Amino acid sequence: MEFDLVLVSLPAYTQKCPSLHLASLASYLNSRQYEVICYDYGIQFYQKELEKFTIVSPLVNQLSLSLYPLWGASNWLGFNDIISQKNGQFLIKSLCPVCSNLYEPIFNEFNDQIALTKKTLDSHAEELANLDTLAYGFSLLLGNAIASLYVIKRLKQKKPEAIIIVGGPEASPHYRALLYAHVDDIDFTVYHAEGEIPLERIISYLKGIIPKEAIPGIYFKTQDGIHKTAPPALLDLNQLPIPNFELVENGNSLHQLKSIDMLTSKGCIYNCTFCNEPLIWGSYRSKSVKKIFDEIKYYRESLGISRIDFSDNSFSSSPSLVKALERLFKEGFHVNWGGNCRLNELNPKKLLLFRKLGLTDCDIGIESASPKVLQLMDKNIDISRAGMFLEICSKNQIKPSLYFMVGFPGETSQEFQKTTKFIELNISHIHNIVVSVFTLMSGVPIFHSELLKPIQLGPKSINAYTYQTTDGVTHKDRKARFLKIHKYKALLKQ
Repeated sequence: MEFDLVLVSLPAYTQKCPSLHLASLASYLNSRQYEVICYDYGIQFYQKELEKFTIVSPLVNQLSLSLYPLWGASNWLGFNDIISQKNGQFLIKSLCPVCSNLYEPIFNEFNDQIALTKKTLDSHAEELANLDTLAYGFSLLLGNAIASLYVIKRLKQKKPEAIIIVGGPEASPHYRALLYAHVDDIDFTVYHAEGEIPLERIISYLKGIIPKEAIPGIYFKTQDGIHKTAPPALLDLNQLPIPNFELVENGNSLHQLKSIDMLTSKGCIYNCTFCNEPLIWGSYRSKSVKKIFDEIKYYRESLGISRIDFSDNSFSSSPSLVKALERLFKEGFHVNWGGNCRLNELNPKKLLLFRKLGLTDCDIGIESASPKVLQLMDKNIDISRAGMFLEICSKNQIKPSLYFMVGFPGETSQEFQKTTKFIELNISHIHNIVVSVFTLMSGVPIFHSELLKPIQLGPKSINAYTYQTTDGVTHKDRKARFLKIHKYKALLKQ
């Protein structure tokens, strides 16, 4: 069968269901009468390929590390024909000022076995080259960007006439859009956060219907350099088709799946000083009650899905989701679910309602237990309410995972101790702890703060920064704090 477009996602992060983003894009294009199919290699890699690597570093067990994202990060250091090792090191250092050195033994182990990675990726390139299509669209995330560029290179060697399109978070101007726009093998870089309209117009261009300049939201090469077109209008989420996961080839039968990812909104109503979500997504938009109700009902009835992981920035921000879940409950549809939520949006009554409606677990960005640091982050949460929230979760079989960020500008030793004390007081009610080190991204509010000095790493195209803070805290201090929080995480298993 001839396809207008093949969408591809190489392994990025731990996956339990096919890519929601690929399913959404393919469903939109199919609704416009285009033949599109997706290849998502993530589940297959996670279930079958990752175990072939031998990683013996004691850090894996000591810090309860997932190897999947470390494999993706290691590729930035091991594919010197794709990106120089120096620039790869700069990028990894920018992602986590302390983990680049801390995880170096694991990165080295993966790269010592890079032949295994290339063998897997070569097989994907071979499979893709044999498909009856001219156009390929690759979804780029940090964890799969280098693997994608490697497959693209091999694909173009086997099929020089192929048209290569890249998009996804990595192709955003707020990350590394221009890096990819300059790659010889890439024809179009979709920089817009929503790829539906740009991809539709690219297909129209390939069919000779419109000129290249009429494609919105992209970068493409000209004789004069890189040309950027204006962005398209934001999508009306209520007009989009329900994502059809059957359009995603993933190595498993769709009927084996018991859970899927679902998005009920885009954007965030908050503006945390370290976060670039408002820059990427623009204003907050939510699906209607009816749209959410119909989508969940479809997944429950047609696919037998018993669990949904909501991918929203915060499910508790959406009044439409609550009303849709209440309607489903009244009509006898039960589904377990979880996702990200905000502490300031919850109260005991609302939390118990969510539990009644199927909430089993939630991820909460506490970040710090210091009111001063939370104010600097513009988190808008009252940490004094967190203990009560966690106790209610514990008593009602809701598993809370708490996210902490150490080393934020202004987090002195005294302020950090407030976080450790909070964990010690509440550890019996915490299901999981995820800890990160403050990462500086260009364009975020804190970037121009007097609390820090940005330090650019490498060329501007890789958009990599480290920093020095005026509070006297060093990266060595941040490493010690990072490891201390990890020790609490180890206690959760006891």
